[in-house]
Amino acid sequence: LLVGGLAWAETSAVQVGKTGLMHSTDPATQGEIREIAAASSARHALLVWQTSGHYFLGPSSRLNAALLAEDGSPGKRPLEACQDTEVREKPAIAYNDGRFLLVWQQFSRSRDWDIYGTLIEENGNVAHACGYPIANGAPNQALPAVAAAAGGFIVLWQEASAGEHNQLRTAKVDAKGMPG
Repeated sequence: LLVGGLAWAETSAVQVGKTGLMHSTDPATQGEIREIAAASSARHALLVWQTSGHYFLGPSSRLNAALLAEDGSPGKRPLEACQDTEVREKPAIAYNDGRFLLVWQQFSRSRDWDIYGTLIEENGNVAHACGYPIANGAPNQALPAVAAAAGGFIVLWQEASAGEHNQLRTAKVDAKGMPG
């Protein structure tokens, strides 16, 4: 992940370097980095990355995050609170009016892919540590994208039905983080 021009700083297991390299050195989160996402406000950048295995290898994929101040200094790692065994992949982030909306696809206990999300305040506070469903149930929902919109956010994803072509679906998520 390139975040140009930042000086070396270290917080917990996250290092952000002058060359912009960001990686995890924490054994609990160590693993191959598979997906990355970033968004910024005037004062902060939220960086999210997925580490470790694939869903077919068991519940080993998780999301990690770091909140950086405008000078590149690290802040909280807001996603550490969620320690369940769900598989989270394909993060996407947008910023609007003091909040970031982080969305991802999650291989849920119902054994299909669903779209989940959570709001993260600029101070690093997370609304729902393990997220809440934005689109769930049959069929599979996957590959989310998110953009700022008037009064909140728009989330876009691919929906796959058996025997049909994939469809694009959208949902409005209000400024409080609730789909509607």
